[in-house]
Amino acid sequence: MKDANGNDVAEKLFEIVVGQEPRCVAVHPTDRAAYVTNGITGTVSVVDLVQGREVQQIKVGTESRGCALTPDGSLLYVANHTEGTVSILVVSSGDPRNLILDGAVQVGRNPTAIAIQDGVPVTF
Repeated sequence: MKDANGNDVAEKLFEIVVGQEPRCVAVHPTDRAAYVTNGITGTVSVVDLVQGREVQQIKVGTESRGCALTPDGSLLYVANHTEGTVSILVVSSGDPRNLILDGAVQVGRNPTAIAIQDGVPVTF
């Protein structure tokens, strides 16, 4: 929304309860779903943005922190800090609320953030 001067103004639409210690949010390109990492529970909350509620939690790894979604919304990467891994989740092409854990890759040294650079995940 814009104010009288044409500046963007944030407007809180609703608040959604997710897992413990939310750390990172990635929004699917369709704006139908968002993914939130939960540090204490080591999960990813899948949020239905149309209904305004969490629809599932997926266990990914110990102390999940950073997350990154590929530009086309087909893969979600999650940095698991204590475990030293990055989890890979496949996003359903038909429904972005459906994720499948496809495994994890050992990266070491306590990753806290992740980004996609030229289509490749990079941890920090």
